[in-house]
Amino acid sequence: MKLSKLWMLLASFLIISLTACNNDDDDDKDPVNEDKGSISGELTGTLAKGNYRVTDHIIVPEGQTLTIEPGTVLIFDGDLIGQQGAPEIAVFGQLIAEGTETNRIVMTVDDSRKGVENFDRGWWGGVQCYPSATKMVLRYCDIEYTGAPAGEPINPDQVLRNPGSTRYTIQCRNVEGDFIVEHCHFFGINDDLWRPQGGKISFCYNLVEFQGGTGGDCINAKAGTVGVLAYNLILGSATNSLKTGGALTNIDIYNNTTVTSGYRRQEAGRGGSINVEDAARGRVYNNLQVNCRFGPRMVQGLDLENTVFDYNYNYATFQSLIDEFSPTEGVQELGANDVNSATPGDKDPMFVNYSVDYTEEVLRAGLLPKLNIKGDQDFRLKAGSPAIGVGYTGFTPVQAPNGTTSPAPSADMGCYPTNGSGNKF
Repeated sequence: MKLSKLWMLLASFLIISLTACNNDDDDDKDPVNEDKGSISGELTGTLAKGNYRVTDHIIVPEGQTLTIEPGTVLIFDGDLIGQQGAPEIAVFGQLIAEGTETNRIVMTVDDSRKGVENFDRGWWGGVQCYPSATKMVLRYCDIEYTGAPAGEPINPDQVLRNPGSTRYTIQCRNVEGDFIVEHCHFFGINDDLWRPQGGKISFCYNLVEFQGGTGGDCINAKAGTVGVLAYNLILGSATNSLKTGGALTNIDIYNNTTVTSGYRRQEAGRGGSINVEDAARGRVYNNLQVNCRFGPRMVQGLDLENTVFDYNYNYATFQSLIDEFSPTEGVQELGANDVNSATPGDKDPMFVNYSVDYTEEVLRAGLLPKLNIKGDQDFRLKAGSPAIGVGYTGFTPVQAPNGTTSPAPSADMGCYPTNGSGNKF
């Protein structure tokens, strides 16, 4: 009898202990997002974490700030979805959308509108920073299926795109503004991903997949923009992956990896990897191009005193691409310290997982999903890669916007330095 009572007491204690442990575990779990219903119109202050359906423009008024909490999901919808005037985030003040590595902010559409077949459909209007917008921060955000045409101006005194013109995923136009896009994932972009026109910018540590239908650049920075483009992985841009242009534009472009870009823009001499034109300036170092239509190039009114292309890595598995490492349409000789394939497949950078099991004809068609989507492809460098340690670090990057720091360059080519400090995608 005494033994039975002892076992009963022990069993009761075990049940209580397990229940307490389970309750502790539940308290630690991040609950599923609450459905917050529909939102539109002017928003300021803090948008609490939750799932929201955006039925019309979100407007951040001039002089005001909207902060979006980590974990928030915005599903863009409305009567004009995919048409002229579809909803956008219209920033006339400041937008702070800062998720975390494990609790990202998502801006997307209904599942029924997703899929590779809709990659350039342009369902909603993206993030539009008007001339009065002073700051935008997008960190740890997933942004998809943008590029719907503009509608009638929200504010006739501040217009970015004329009605009917395709909206870029992000546009900003304030010469004194600070604009930061870091650790973001972009998929399904109808035209340019980002068109900065003035101000200070940072575009670093991002993953870009399937950008541009029949045209558009991942970055097309103009009008005196200053900043850095570094440690990005860009797969399948329609035209250029990274492009700068215009007098006083000063942007350092370093340690990016660009794969199979330039094949959905068919004009001669247009599209591929990195393009600096129209008297823009900057240092272009340590970038790794893989089977892109053209190598890095400079064209039109060059600022040769303030622009340097060198220590870049061009890898191709087709001779026609090797022939365009130094583009025939442009004024750019290969850098003295570049590393380039001499024959198809030469100087293999030894990626962890990348297989060229496609033909040149398929590559030039530009639409095969596996060439434009990361999937299980892994562009980190194996031990012994010839891309390790051959870059250049003897420069100080241009100062990034207020609120971030320009990352230090790496001597390992591309966006995945072997010390683990680069891109996390």
